[in-house]
Amino acid sequence: MKRILSIMIIATLALPVFASNKNDSTRMVKDYSQILPQAGDWSLGFTLNPFVNFVGNMFNNTTNQLIDNQRIGGGVIQYGNDPAYPLISIMGRYMFTDHFGIRANIGLLMCYRDSSKYVFDDYSVAMEDLVPSMVKDRATSNTFGGSFNVAAEYRLGKKAVQGVFSGGLMYSLSKSTCDFTYGNAITDINQNPTSAFHHTIIGEDRLGMNSYRVLRESTACTHTIGLVCSAGVEWFVAPKVALGAEVNLALLYQLTPEIQQQIEGYVPFVDEVKTTTIIIGESYQGIVFGTQNIGANLFMNFYF
Repeated sequence: MKRILSIMIIATLALPVFASNKNDSTRMVKDYSQILPQAGDWSLGFTLNPFVNFVGNMFNNTTNQLIDNQRIGGGVIQYGNDPAYPLISIMGRYMFTDHFGIRANIGLLMCYRDSSKYVFDDYSVAMEDLVPSMVKDRATSNTFGGSFNVAAEYRLGKKAVQGVFSGGLMYSLSKSTCDFTYGNAITDINQNPTSAFHHTIIGEDRLGMNSYRVLRESTACTHTIGLVCSAGVEWFVAPKVALGAEVNLALLYQLTPEIQQQIEGYVPFVDEVKTTTIIIGESYQGIVFGTQNIGANLFMNFYF
């Protein structure tokens, strides 16, 4: 009897050890093959930058302003400084093996801004009205462009979180224009009217104009081309569905054309208001090297 009791006690003490070894064995052989991308899979991904930046700025009173996606956390761009890189980005990928693939990123940049300000009506002020009327000045700006990036990619890791490294070529372009309309007109009597946006420039002769103001400011296409490397992670939150983040190291050549202005002013010689186009800056080119974030830096990928 004592011998039987001894055997039962030993078996009872050994049971947790066997159970623990069994659980460890189960964890070691967990199969991630149905979760991670495999050879022959392709993916479609979308940037989360605009959404994340909006949520992140809800608490600092900047939700109604344009967000700069060159920084992964976002930052405010003031009027007149439109972004140089796309705000909307779509990524595609094809896996040649479980760890090696090729990907392409297409970015779109679309920005429209309409601003209005009120100023005193110069005629009403000249007539010494008790309550001078107001007129509206308006500025409408448009910026558009796009980018294309193609790169080879390599993945490390066999669990739900993988490191992703890539390197390839990028090309982008952008163009911007801004149009101005004014409530106070230029006349022979009022050659320097009150303006909210571009105040009349006096004392600089432009084709017989003693003074002038800007009607349109524009640039031709800005071109950027170069090499972009990236390092990041993807976390597979569900089978074939991943959240990702990455940063870029870029070596880029940029060509920026001159800025053109369409101006209006009164020309005493002909006693008329004339318009003409002038160039206010020279074109320039240069090389940029740094960690600008380009394309889909916070994203969600779906693998098929």
